[in-house]
Amino acid sequence: MDAMAMTVTDRRKLAGARRRRPTRPEVLEFFADGDGRHGPENGPPPSEIRLETTYPNGQVVNWFDDAWWLETLKRWKDRRLAIHLMPTPDALLHPIVFHEIEMVRRMETPWSVVGYCYLSDISHPMLISRIAASPYDEIRIIDAMRPETTEYDVRPGKFPLLDLMERIKAVQKQERAAKPILTRAPDTEY
Repeated sequence: MDAMAMTVTDRRKLAGARRRRPTRPEVLEFFADGDGRHGPENGPPPSEIRLETTYPNGQVVNWFDDAWWLETLKRWKDRRLAIHLMPTPDALLHPIVFHEIEMVRRMETPWSVVGYCYLSDISHPMLISRIAASPYDEIRIIDAMRPETTEYDVRPGKFPLLDLMERIKAVQKQERAAKPILTRAPDTEY
């Protein structure tokens, strides 16, 4: 059928036939108390991975190491993947976690890395430059104090969220860094 001769009804039918139902993102979660195993290789690949990289006391989980990343790279290095580091204690700037994220950045995968934290985790003047130059694509800051636990000492924040974001952006501007993007995350997600 000639495109010029198509009626509006014919075009609507054709457009309707091309539509596909939106698919839910395939999410793979790795919990701190888990074993870090990726599971079977068959099945749909994930579009999002959620990682709890530290225990409630702030120590890095046993399975989060180079071997875990090598398996992740082997399976999905060429796939678009959103890796979310959940707001577990000290996870965002923990030296081991930070090192692993920097290593992933060097691999030049089509992955985006999103870090989460509470405002009280990073609201200290000494952390501003580390956040501004971090290897994350985005940092989602929960505008709240980290919930108190017996296993982890919560430090009070020094700045309100907007002030902290302005300070980080000023350092990024000075360093000509476009990332990480800073966003406010609702407290209800976690």
